[in-house]
Amino acid sequence: MTERQARCDLRADLDPEQSVRHLMALADGLQLLALLQDRGAVIADLRAAITALAA
Repeated sequence: MTERQARCDLRADLDPEQSVRHLMALADGLQLLALLQDRGAVIADLRAAITALAA
C-alpha cells in the first residue's frame, strides 16, 4: 500500500504504477482531442478519469 492509499487519496484496489501509466496515456489522448474539439469537454473527461481513481 502506498502512502496515498493509506491516506485514502487513492483507491486501495488500484496499482499506483499502472494508474500513472493510464493517466499519462489518457492525458496524451486528451491533449490530441483538445486540438480537435472543445477544450471544456476535454477537461471534463480528464476530471472524470481522476475522480474514478479517488476513493
